[in-house]
Amino acid sequence: MSLSRPTPGGQRPSPPPLTRAPGSISARTCFIAAFCLVSFIFAVYSPSLQFQFVLDDHRFTADPRIQESGHIWDYFANYVWAQFTGGPPSFYRPVFILWMRMNFMFSALSPWGWHLLSIAKHVSVAVLLGLLVWRLLRDSLAALVASTLFALHPAQTESVAWVTVPDPLMSAGVLGTLLLYLKYVGDFSTAGQVAGRKSRKTSRIKAPRRSAEWLIVSAAVCFAALLAKETAIIFPAVILALELFMARGRPAQTSGDANLGVHVVQAFRHVAPFVFVTVFYLLLRFHALGGKLGSDTQHLPWSTVILPGQHVSGFT
Repeated sequence: MSLSRPTPGGQRPSPPPLTRAPGSISARTCFIAAFCLVSFIFAVYSPSLQFQFVLDDHRFTADPRIQESGHIWDYFANYVWAQFTGGPPSFYRPVFILWMRMNFMFSALSPWGWHLLSIAKHVSVAVLLGLLVWRLLRDSLAALVASTLFALHPAQTESVAWVTVPDPLMSAGVLGTLLLYLKYVGDFSTAGQVAGRKSRKTSRIKAPRRSAEWLIVSAAVCFAALLAKETAIIFPAVILALELFMARGRPAQTSGDANLGVHVVQAFRHVAPFVFVTVFYLLLRFHALGGKLGSDTQHLPWSTVILPGQHVSGFT
């Protein structure tokens, strides 16, 4: 076994540079692959640029609130179908209507422009998903694979080809919320570890101020996702579950039930901003829908909702 020789100055040579983990790819290769992936997704969905408006597209594009300026307040004070006499007060999606207003400003009544923005919206969601996977796994190859599978899965065809679907907007908001929250959690954990080391040296340290800002911005993006589609209302429960799960991997400050209590209190403290924006959203929705939180669009028994295949007409 050979030992490294000291340098003439009495210092040992610096250690060799760290190499990438097996299976990972360089940043340059990842960028090139991502660019090729985005181009390929555009090529796959490019035939939809020749499509026309279908179904609800005609009603939305003919909405005076979409075609004319000065109606932004009405987006937030009214429900989606308020432009039609007798329209059901079912959906409260002001960010979705605002997105359609931006579409109209960009392309007026040209289906080509609406479909182009729909493809761009889908690509943006795929990119956000790739960033989230990379943030969780630190694996560029896994991020590229996840983005590819999501972007090209046949289940996404409707949300791309149908230009007045709010799901991609909500997905972008949810993914953005998660990315911002994980950024906050990373800063919070790092600050806590540094503070713990400093406390052992009887020194005082302040956590970075920007940590709380990441949490506030994350809650704001969650609010935008709620205003795009109602399904995002489950997000506070997602944050709570995520916080409790991550608490298992943190070093214990105390022992036993006391440590569990600390984690639970911290989890509820972190989820509080998301609960706040959810309650505020429900108040806005309650006002916009005329004193109720929703109305039935289909009258289905709970047995059909839970087990839809058991009660379809003509089948047993």
